[in-house]
Amino acid sequence: MGKRCAKWLKRPMVMHIFAPWSAYCSYLYKHSFSHPELVKESRRFVMVRQTYEQDTPVGEHLIREYNMVSSPAIHFFDRQGRLHKNFKIGYLVKGKVILKRMWAVQKLL
Repeated sequence: MGKRCAKWLKRPMVMHIFAPWSAYCSYLYKHSFSHPELVKESRRFVMVRQTYEQDTPVGEHLIREYNMVSSPAIHFFDRQGRLHKNFKIGYLVKGKVILKRMWAVQKLL
C-alpha cells in the first residue's frame, strides 16, 4: 500500500520495519524518528512503519523481500518505487543519520 501511495504522489518513501517486542525498535522510533529536522523533511516523503512478527506470512515476506536479518530496518525508495539497498540501515542510529539518507535518496531523483 505504501509503495503505491508513494508512486501515485511521486514521492520517495522511507519504510521503517520494526518488531513491537524489541527495545531497539522502540528506542529508534521514540528518539531517532522524532529528530526535528527529520520530522520536517518527512513531509516530502511517504513514511511507512511496518510491523515485523516472527513466524508469520508477513514476517516471512519481509525477510525474503528485503533480506532482513534483524530489526529495526529502514529502507529507502525513490519516486519510482525502486529500493536503494545501499542506503539500508539495519541498526540503531541517530535521527541525523536517517535524515542524511533521506537527502541522498532525493538527490537521485
